[in-house]
Amino acid sequence: MKKLILALTVFTIAALIGTYFYYQNLNDATAPRTRALETEYQKYPNLLKEKKYDEALQLLEKIKLSYQKIPDYKNSYEIGVILNDQAVVYLVQAEKTFLEPQNFSPNILEHRKNFLKQARYYTEKSIEQYQKITPQKTETLRRLSVSYTNLGVISRYENNRQNAKLYYEKAVRLWADNDTAVNNLNVLLGKPIQKRSVLKKLFPKDKK
Repeated sequence: MKKLILALTVFTIAALIGTYFYYQNLNDATAPRTRALETEYQKYPNLLKEKKYDEALQLLEKIKLSYQKIPDYKNSYEIGVILNDQAVVYLVQAEKTFLEPQNFSPNILEHRKNFLKQARYYTEKSIEQYQKITPQKTETLRRLSVSYTNLGVISRYENNRQNAKLYYEKAVRLWADNDTAVNNLNVLLGKPIQKRSVLKKLFPKDKK
């Protein structure tokens, strides 16, 4: 079980970091009215890395509320990304209950249950947000894939292997190159982990 948790943790953190830089590069042409929010958002990965979870959640909530006040952004992908990031903060903490149980005693199961509950709530909200975006372009489908991957991880931690498998499979259908979903599914099924080729890392498929 510990081996599985470690594998899922590595993939979750890798996905988070990769997603952050992927979205950051995608949004180089930030609208002037949201540039300050993008600057604030850049603090998030460091807060997570430093295990300042409460500060990370407060920052994300502040940014989300600011986006929601801008009429053109109510149905935007930015809010979906923030919701997914809020889910990740809780998911990382849930993983810590497995890896660092001594830090959550004596109510470790309650802590874990609450973290997973919050992670599921924000992940489902991110999916709802992405589904508001029309038309459903390739990049939106990739973001949906990341959210369904999170649901797979959450289900696995809840010992619901069947749901985890379904979520990972859906994530892969939405984005075949979602290495995190592919490898989490492989771990679940007892298959070898796939490594990305050097060429694939250097020359990813074009974004649309």
